Amino acid sequence: MMMILSAYGVNSYAQWAVIDQANLQQNITTATSTAASAKLEGYYLPKIDANTNATAKMNQAVNESLGVLNKTTVDNVLSQEIRLKKALGQAELVKRAVDNVPTIDQCIEMTNAEPGMAKGGAVASSNKGVGGGFHGLSSRSAAVVSTSSALSNVLAGKQELGTCTKELQGSPGCSGADGKFAKGDYQPRGIKGNIAGVSGDDNTKPTFNNFTLSEKDGSFTVAQKYLGNSTYYDKPKVPSKEALAKNPTYAALYTSMMAKLDAAGDTLTDILKMRRESDMKANNGIKDFWANVTEDKYKNITGLTKKPDAPSMFEVLNYQVQNDYLGAESAELNSIQELNKRTALSNMIGWNVYKQLENLNIMTAHMLVQQTTPVSKQQVDAEYNKTMSYK
Repeated sequence: MMMILSAYGVNSYAQWAVIDQANLQQNITTATSTAASAKLEGYYLPKIDANTNATAKMNQAVNESLGVLNKTTVDNVLSQEIRLKKALGQAELVKRAVDNVPTIDQCIEMTNAEPGMAKGGAVASSNKGVGGGFHGLSSRSAAVVSTSSALSNVLAGKQELGTCTKELQGSPGCSGADGKFAKGDYQPRGIKGNIAGVSGDDNTKPTFNNFTLSEKDGSFTVAQKYLGNSTYYDKPKVPSKEALAKNPTYAALYTSMMAKLDAAGDTLTDILKMRRESDMKANNGIKDFWANVTEDKYKNITGLTKKPDAPSMFEVLNYQVQNDYLGAESAELNSIQELNKRTALSNMIGWNVYKQLENLNIMTAHMLVQQTTPVSKQQVDAEYNKTMSYK
């Protein structure tokens, strides 16, 4: 649609213009749209740029993290591979070491051949060794010889002592039959009482013959063997003074380990002393007291099978306590003399309990120290080898 406009314009004449309304509307719309877009772009473009930059930075951070993760993963894989190879190498070394350790038969043969050894290995020399290189039986390292000799010392003399058992049938020196003191060199019964001919497996029968260990029947020697097997069988070796002067570290480790072994040894030794037969010639008090105890009275009161000729102190205390409690003969408690005897017996028992508590405290202290600052036999043996290598 066309419109004719009349206008009175400038310069005193009329100017006519023909205007296309559709084009005008389009131009107006286009101009308006362009202005609006410019405003939108002005508002959003900075935000889009900021988001784009943030996304780029995030991608960069992710890539860097992935790079670190990949590097860590690679490092872990390499570390695991190294540890695996190291473990395999150590396993091979252990296998070689085991292959080089002598058999028990060889240990006993070697131990028996050492100076100071009695036939059958009944007496073991703890500080004898075989010097030389690493390979071959006659050239074991000092540490291996120490442990091997210790193992042979544990088995040495079992037949002679009568401690063999059917369970150890086929082991060196044992025919397979139960000995007179079967299991006495490794069961606590061996040091707690006389077990000659008593297996201890039948709960309906007494576990002990009595509580007296005698050198005559061999029970005391068996108890000594139990003590050695439990404590000093693999004690540290003593090097020469010259070698110790060059490596005082070994002297420190030796002292630390022997302190623990001696604590255990002293505790068992006190038990052994209480059960060793008395010297009747030197102790008339026990002799006179024991002369009034008949065989039948002893068996009835204690429930044991054999009254010993020379009772241990533990034997006497056991009989007196059992007799006072079970009372084969009635005691006249209104007698001052009888009351004094009971008091003296109670004091004697209390005193021995106190001594055992001291041993227990010492043992507990060493156990605590070993937990916090442990010293192993492997450390001591390694330091010994270093000490003996000094020229």
